[in-house]
Amino acid sequence: MQYLRSQGFNQVLDLWMAKETQNLTPVESVLEEWLQRHFQEEAGRELGSTLGRLRQKLRDSPKRVGILIDNLESALDQVGRFVQDHRRYVELLRVLTDPLVNAVTLITSREHLREVGIHNLEHYLLKSLDQDAWQQFFNYHQIQSDPSTLQKLHTTYNGNAKAMKILRSAIQADFAGDLTAYCQTQGELFFERDLEDLVITQFDRLQRLDCNAYNLLCRLGCYRYQDVATIGIPLL
Repeated sequence: MQYLRSQGFNQVLDLWMAKETQNLTPVESVLEEWLQRHFQEEAGRELGSTLGRLRQKLRDSPKRVGILIDNLESALDQVGRFVQDHRRYVELLRVLTDPLVNAVTLITSREHLREVGIHNLEHYLLKSLDQDAWQQFFNYHQIQSDPSTLQKLHTTYNGNAKAMKILRSAIQADFAGDLTAYCQTQGELFFERDLEDLVITQFDRLQRLDCNAYNLLCRLGCYRYQDVATIGIPLL
């Protein structure tokens, strides 16, 4: 949201998707909140009329509207389509991708969205942050660090932005902003519980959506640091 505001969007609509599929908010509730809070407009009785009102508001807006939909992956199935119980989100994205609306929509997701009926999508792969970016981030938050210690930590987490934010919170809260002191107490890769939970969540999602891929990943973990040409199918 801060990024959209920094780009000159004075009006920003946001939707933070629940992490668990069963906790997702129905699209009708999202539309009702957006219309009432941002446009002082009531939702229609049917989804089609509500979407029509949102489309008209976005078309008539004198200023470009920024829209953020965060963590969309919880609403997607194993092939990148919306899960059956929330297929109506497709209609919302059709409105948001209408070239006539005066709005830009930013969607974050760990999975690609692959809905045939939604056009005008541009996919941007977020790469790992380099060490200079980590240094700037820690400097901004007044984290004391030396280059060699920061390099070790950056390499350990492969420049992951989420890990960087979690580590910053832990260093400030428990080590008075001293990165060196933190690293001296770190005994394993996922020392922070939040980081461990993040990895577990991704493994659980993979197991739920693609059991074969999950089993293969687990079997690959048995061959660390080995050059294995093929992996046999386990006998059940």
